[in-house]
Amino acid sequence: MAAVATAGSLQSHLHSPHSLGAIGALTKRSGSVPGSARGTACSNETDAVPLFKKHLEATEEKLSVQIGRVQQQNEKLREAAFSRVDAKLCGFEALQPKIDRRLAELSGNLQGLSSELQVQIRRADQMDSRLRSWKQELEDTIDARFAELERSFQQIESSARLSSSCSEDSINRWSRRLLRLEGLVDERTARTRDGTQKASIRTNSDCLLHRSKA
Repeated sequence: MAAVATAGSLQSHLHSPHSLGAIGALTKRSGSVPGSARGTACSNETDAVPLFKKHLEATEEKLSVQIGRVQQQNEKLREAAFSRVDAKLCGFEALQPKIDRRLAELSGNLQGLSSELQVQIRRADQMDSRLRSWKQELEDTIDARFAELERSFQQIESSARLSSSCSEDSINRWSRRLLRLEGLVDERTARTRDGTQKASIRTNSDCLLHRSKA
């Protein structure tokens, strides 16, 4: 940065009107002129060279001063930047123990959570296996119960059919007996009615005969 500033200052100084005028005067004086004029030109050249040297020295001094200022500013800026970086590094170093403790705590918490998660996974696997076992046992029990109920229902149905057939046979027998009894009762009733009528007629006849004899 300082070299760039120096090169720029030199270039601007060389292109300044004063420098250009001095250089032009030197070139004009160094041209081909008559003898008397040439002597005058030489004396003028000897006078212009110290002036030009002084001017260059003054310019170099100014450039040196400017370069020194720029260097000082750069040094200050660099020191300020380094101080800020050092402060940040010190802050980071001060925070490092806290960060380490926090990381240790987080690591411990993560390990605890991982262990707890493993325990929960094992419990879930055990519960899953138990549920599968209970489900299988329940299905087996229900199937056995349904099979037993089906056998009982079939036995009851067979017994009911047998009882129904027996009851129908008994009912048919009793119906036939009742029909026979009704026939016998009707027959005896008819006989009794005939006998009663005959006895009544005979009694009436006897009464009439007895009256006629009297």
